[in-house]
Order: sequence, then C-alpha cells, then structure tokens
Amino acid sequence: MESREASFFRAKKRVKQISGFYTHLAVFLVVNIIMYAVKDSTMSLIIEKSGIHEIGFENYLHWQFWTITISWAVILIIQGLKLYGRPLIAKWEQRKIQEYINGDDL
Repeated sequence: MESREASFFRAKKRVKQISGFYTHLAVFLVVNIIMYAVKDSTMSLIIEKSGIHEIGFENYLHWQFWTITISWAVILIIQGLKLYGRPLIAKWEQRKIQEYINGDDL
C-alpha cells in the first residue's frame, strides 16, 4: 500500500504535468495567433530585403510558417496523448484482460 506522502507527491507531479501541458497549449495559441497576424508584413519584408520576387520563394516562405505550426502541433498532440492517452489505453487493456479472464474471446 502506498503511503500518504508518496500519494501526495505522485498527485503533485501529475498536477504539474497537466499545468505544464495547458501552459504549453496557451503559448502555442498566442505565438501562432501573433505569427499569423504579422505573417504578410513579415513575408513582404523578407522578400523586399532579399530582393527575390519569385512566386516560388513566396510559397516557400508561406510553407515555413505552416511547418512551424504543424511541427509544434504534433509535439503538443504527443504531449497530450502522453498525459491523457494512457488512461484510455489502460481502460481498454483492463476490458481486454477481463474478457480473456471470462473466456469471452479465447
């Protein structure tokens, strides 16, 4: 049996992980809102300073913004699954174990 102190530290660690996830999500949203709000002016500035006025370069810059967003979103999804996905998997595992114990799927 787990001691009260060990339970407390485990619960505290879990709360810190959840808090960290929501902080990460908030930062993701704020940064992406700002990034897309200034995207056109930033792209215009980059094109002007580089002197490259080809449509391919503009498309390249456009996709750089999307690459950042998609990569960061994948990281957030992985973090969320790591944080919240395990209980879903554990419930499924418990149901399957119970089915096999009961002889339902043998």
